Formats: sequence, structure tokens, C-alpha cells
Amino acid sequence: KFEPNNEELIKQRTHKFAYNPKISIIVATFNTPTKILRDMLTSVLNQTYSNWQLCIADSSTKKTTLHMLEKFSKNDERIVVKFLNENKSITDSINEAIRLATGEYIAFADHYDTLAPFALFEIVKAVNENSNIEFIYSDEDKISKNAKKRFNPYFKPDFSPDLLRSCNFISHLSVIKRQLLDEIGYIRKDFEEAWDYDLILRCTEKAKKIIHIPKVLYHARYIKSPNTKLHSIDVARKALSEHLERIGLKGTVENLDRSGFYKINYDI
Repeated sequence: KFEPNNEELIKQRTHKFAYNPKISIIVATFNTPTKILRDMLTSVLNQTYSNWQLCIADSSTKKTTLHMLEKFSKNDERIVVKFLNENKSITDSINEAIRLATGEYIAFADHYDTLAPFALFEIVKAVNENSNIEFIYSDEDKISKNAKKRFNPYFKPDFSPDLLRSCNFISHLSVIKRQLLDEIGYIRKDFEEAWDYDLILRCTEKAKKIIHIPKVLYHARYIKSPNTKLHSIDVARKALSEHLERIGLKGTVENLDRSGFYKINYDI
């Protein structure tokens, strides 16, 4: 009901913004199933805003994945792939992809997920409407494994530091101004299992302006996976503890019964 129809999407393609920044989308791939990989690549190619760059760092061993990435990158120069020829860690892969980026803004996506066709248009619209904007995030939903069903819409609040210290409520789609990312540093190696949470905490500490776009711009693919490992919970706790130190708040981080949720016990 609330998303643009085909007519509106066509209008977006010819819309002229006063400022047209390049958005570099960062993706790490590893033996991604071809149907799922095609969905992700096509969702970027279908964007109504055209000044984008898709930066992929690939560690695949599957020939089908490698061939598809080669094919898409040859057909569109905006798709840049670095073949790593080894299975690097997620932090190394994402950092390699960031180094390929030439855009003024950096967006992060997972290789299993897709973007709404109007996602980048809404990002650039927000940039044009807000001076000093350095961090942007949107609402999201889930898609089934075959991408035919959308469900579990996640309508987020505007920025809330206390909620962020309780859980990673921001997640996708996150977009960071390149200058801010260069200032705070890229993905930290010790935070692999919670790299996005750590990055968002560090970005929001420094960002001059944080904007929430209350529209579903991101579709996260739902694939059943094992319960969150205890190690990833500990890594997220470490990220939160260091966040408190950086901003000068004293307290301890407590795990709650529900995985991925925390409570800060502040020193009185």
C-alpha cells in the first residue's frame, strides 16, 4: 500500500537531485547459491537511482558463483569484483570490498539479501534534504528462501542510543558517509561475529546527524540457522563495553535471556 507503484518508479528514474552522490554498496560473497546471488545482483541493477557502485569481495571456490560474478561485472562496469582466491574472514573480505569503493556514501548488504528498487533513491533524497547527514538507516523485512514471500516487517524507531545499547536494532539498511568511515576505521578483526554491531556503535558515537528512513528498503532472506553461538554474544558484549568506555559511561553489560539482547547496569 505504501510503496511506489511502477509509474512512480519510472518517475524516480528521471528525477534530478541537486546533489547526486555515488553510493558504494559493500558485499562479501562466498559460494553463494546462483539463484540467491542473481537476486542480490539484480536488486542492485534494478535501482531507480543510477549513480551507484557494487563492490564485491569474493572468496568462493564454486565455479558457478565465480562465473556469475564474472558475467555480471563484465556486463556493467559499476559492478566491481575482487577475487580473493582464498577463504578470508568476513572482516577481511568486507574491508577488501570497502577499499574498492569510490563513493561518497558506503552501504552494507549481505550476499543473501536484496534491496527494494527505490532504496538508493530514498537514501539520496534524505541526503539532499538533510545537511551534515553522516549515518542513515531504514526499516526492513524478511523474504522467504525462494524470495516469493515477504513477511516480518521491522518498523524501527528514530535513533535511540539506549535501545542500541540493548540490541542491534539498526542492522539493515545502514549507510555511512565515507569521511566518517575513514575517520573511525573499517571492520575490526576482533569483532568478526558482531562486526556490524561494533561498526554501528562506533559510527553513531561520532556522526553529526543520524537519519532514520521509515520505509522498508531492505529484504533480509530468512534461512534457518543454528542458534547464536555463545562466542558471538560475548563479542557483542565486548563491543558494548568498549562503546561505554569511549563515551565515558561507567557500567557493566549483562546478557539477557533472549539472545542478542543486553542490559547496561550503569554505575550510580
